[in-house]
Amino acid sequence: WKLPSLHAHLVKIGVAPKNGEDVPLLEPLTCTWYLCIFINSLPLASSLRVWDCFLHEGRKVLLRVGLAIMKSCVPELMKCTDIIGVYSVLRNNRCVVSHNMASSDPSPPSTMMTADELISLAYDKSWIGGFPHDKIDAMRSEHLERVCEEARAIETKREERERERKAKDEEKRLEKEREKREREGSGHGK
Repeated sequence: WKLPSLHAHLVKIGVAPKNGEDVPLLEPLTCTWYLCIFINSLPLASSLRVWDCFLHEGRKVLLRVGLAIMKSCVPELMKCTDIIGVYSVLRNNRCVVSHNMASSDPSPPSTMMTADELISLAYDKSWIGGFPHDKIDAMRSEHLERVCEEARAIETKREERERERKAKDEEKRLEKEREKREREGSGHGK
């Protein structure tokens, strides 16, 4: 939609779904961007700017920033031939803090995008245009059934594990009771 040539390339190398057929392989990486509102993946100054925009404008800011990160990586992503290359580019690009930087070096390298550059890119109308809520809602409802199905499957597995845990606990309790009765029974016989 916003980066058609990149999307076509990611489909070609099997990273992006063609028409909602498969689960997007970028989901594990990008999901953390959105669930944590970029706090774990951007330098602090950029994260705070994203949060300011998010609190002011709402959910569409998250999409803008995610697309801006992707846009900043287009030249490198277009060279990728598989999911490993794509993950490597997105984890170590000039917007996102690598794990080494996040833990030890408080100052980003000079090639790192500043918070202002990232936000400017996210709002650059020359490539990103508008983000009408109805378009976002339509895209969301397109994927809602799959997400709900996945949530139901996860809940079913959780319930199964809970039942198994309770059954094991009950089994242990009964075993302890049996052992106690046996001890009491053998103690009375002496």
